[in-house]
Amino acid sequence: MRLQNNPRNPMSIPCPRCKQLISANSASCIHCGLRQPSFYYNFPVLDSLLRERVQFTNGIIAICFAMFIASIAMTIAANIASGAQSPLGGDGGLLGMLNFAPSHDVLLRLATSGTISWGAGKWWGLLTATYLHADVLHILFNMLALRSLGPLVEYEFGGSRFIIIYTLTGLAGSLVTLFVGIPSSVGASGAVFGLIGALLYYGWRRGGVWGRNIFRNMLFWSLINIGLGFINPYINNYAHIAGAVSGFLLAVVLSFNERQKATLTHHILALLTLALVAACFISMFANVIAAAI
Repeated sequence: MRLQNNPRNPMSIPCPRCKQLISANSASCIHCGLRQPSFYYNFPVLDSLLRERVQFTNGIIAICFAMFIASIAMTIAANIASGAQSPLGGDGGLLGMLNFAPSHDVLLRLATSGTISWGAGKWWGLLTATYLHADVLHILFNMLALRSLGPLVEYEFGGSRFIIIYTLTGLAGSLVTLFVGIPSSVGASGAVFGLIGALLYYGWRRGGVWGRNIFRNMLFWSLINIGLGFINPYINNYAHIAGAVSGFLLAVVLSFNERQKATLTHHILALLTLALVAACFISMFANVIAAAI
């Protein structure tokens, strides 16, 4: 008879720090000395992060589209309540459909990055603004870029380091936007540039054919898009540059899978990052509901 390891109540687990197999009842890891390894292993969400079972790219895309639909619905409701000729605003008809976009007032109600929302006490906008978008083309281009880059960053850095890089680089873009005095800005592009910055570091440090190709591609696309930002006054180049620089620096600090596997510290930082995101969204929804009552 062979003893089976029940996945719901395992006899042995990989140590969260060193990944060596140990008894599930161990008071400390016999290999690295981590105390109470089973606590970390069974902690909600942390367990999945430790096993690298969490992928964030598709979830972020889904949240961005959900927030876009919600902002459109809020715009339609506001226009109907005000007696506007078209629920979508503008002149209605085909042009109104093509200009499918939430109103600026609705985006400010949710909170954008920039001086207006910050001055109104809506601090969560520094982070939630990266999940809001100004129109259909804006969200489509950003989500296509995220869908292209996100899986590669998750593969090379792991899910925990991905969500840290994505969130903190988006936050860096918002902080620079606020610092330079831009009134209002939304979009995931600062965080997307953060992924580009991380891949620039990865390609440079890894080297070889694969690394050089990634470095050249990321450098090319970053320069093209930053160049477009200097031409188009509606593009927030401050957030793009801040995202790319902070993404590069975070990649230096966090490293990537080929040089260092994700550690327990990375996973705990990812949990704290997710808690921060959740707190910002809860504050946003609470503010919207309170204003509607």
